[in-house]
Amino acid sequence: LANTAMVELIVSANQMVGPFPTSLYGMKTLEHVCIDRNKFVEMPDWASMPNLIYIFAFENEFEGELDPAMADLKNLKVIDLKSNKLTGALPKKFANLKSLEKLKLSDNSLSGEVSEKIFGLPRLTEL
Repeated sequence: LANTAMVELIVSANQMVGPFPTSLYGMKTLEHVCIDRNKFVEMPDWASMPNLIYIFAFENEFEGELDPAMADLKNLKVIDLKSNKLTGALPKKFANLKSLEKLKLSDNSLSGEVSEKIFGLPRLTEL
């Protein structure tokens, strides 16, 4: 699937379970991923989809830490991962997401310090 022209993946509010399909990794055209309100358990390799703008993946069963490589996605405007089972700290590299407008991470088990630089992102309106 990495060579398809798919721009949007919208499978919100279903009962999808298990890991996110690895066949979607490497999709260069994918900009919008809406997989919210499912039961996915493994965090996708977001960095393998280099043109992502919107990630709506709230209310799943994702566990583990946020991947610092997500900060390499320079077009990202929205990351919505609220209501999962995420742990660890917000990666300091997220302060490099200059296009980021919304970072929604509530209702997880994140811990640690938040880099002051996050608050200085020029387009960030919601944290």
